[in-house]
Amino acid sequence: MRVRMLCQDDVESLLVFEESNRLWFEEHIGARPRGFYSRCSVARHVDELLRAADANAAFPGIIEENGKILGRVNLTKIDDLTKARLGYRVAKNSAGRGVATFGVMHALKRAQALNVRSVVAFVSLENRPSQQVLLKNGFEPTTEHANHAMVAGRLVTCVEYERTLV
Repeated sequence: MRVRMLCQDDVESLLVFEESNRLWFEEHIGARPRGFYSRCSVARHVDELLRAADANAAFPGIIEENGKILGRVNLTKIDDLTKARLGYRVAKNSAGRGVATFGVMHALKRAQALNVRSVVAFVSLENRPSQQVLLKNGFEPTTEHANHAMVAGRLVTCVEYERTLV
């Protein structure tokens, strides 16, 4: 298993990954916009992430094994290299195998290399496996946000987790 930077050549496989796991993801995290699931939209998404990465404002990662996408891990909203936001998603058939923990660990190393001081992540109160991934990687819960995200058609409370790196 490895984590690598997203690239333009990933558009087709990323679309397949997102489409085939769409219902699984939407049970646990907010849904993507309706128009996201097309080659054009995913290509635009990849372009936006790569432009942000070029500006040191993001790290869009692919977690893969034997050329197959198992998950994604992203650092976004890197603010003057002081704080970044972490997001990740893992394919249903890869859940419970340590993929998310591995991806988050890699993202934290990348954040340290960029001299980011802290990383934050938001997880719904109901998403215990994701909370465990963050705790294993040294994150601590800081703030509870009521009605923070729409998941499976209802507003859910999320917990903000933070990991200080310096």
